[in-house]
Amino acid sequence: MSAWSLAVVAGATLVALGAATLTTASPASAHAVLRSTSPAAGASLATAPREVVLTFDEAPAAVGDVVRVTGPDGSVVSVGSARIVGTTVHQDLASGLASGGYEVVWRVTSDDGHPVSNAFAFDVTGPAMSTRTTPATPAASGGSQPSATPGVSAPAGQTSGASWPTLVAVALLVVVLVGLAAFVVRRRRAIGRRA
Repeated sequence: MSAWSLAVVAGATLVALGAATLTTASPASAHAVLRSTSPAAGASLATAPREVVLTFDEAPAAVGDVVRVTGPDGSVVSVGSARIVGTTVHQDLASGLASGGYEVVWRVTSDDGHPVSNAFAFDVTGPAMSTRTTPATPAASGGSQPSATPGVSAPAGQTSGASWPTLVAVALLVVVLVGLAAFVVRRRRAIGRRA
């Protein structure tokens, strides 16, 4: 096989591998998207909720999920650990919440292993209620894209391409193929000179 033929085969192999990698990696590297929250972002509630519920488009991984809720005086009012129920994440709140503004800072791990985080706020204008909140309502701020918030590491926006380990593997394959082609060309030239 001539050096030109070898280069063509290597190039075709690389193109096929790259196309297959991008095709198979796209679905796997999509992050979880927040669909709704309860209470809704920016809501003003006459009675305080007993929990915060985040609803995603896919079930988060059961690792590294944190929902931290702070009250008007800055104290933490979330109680216990966040619970995953299907595509929802539930966080219990302390009873008897005071009137005022509350901030919810959350971080979950997508099924592909990437963390997603964001924050939203709601207000309470009356005393705590004795039952759980109603099912999740659409988020007013459209919190589907993570953003930087204090104390929470926000990843880059949602991606649909290949992950960086895949790109590194493809780059290494290119280097190996180019090196192999160069070796074959040198070897043939050396054999030609001897002849």
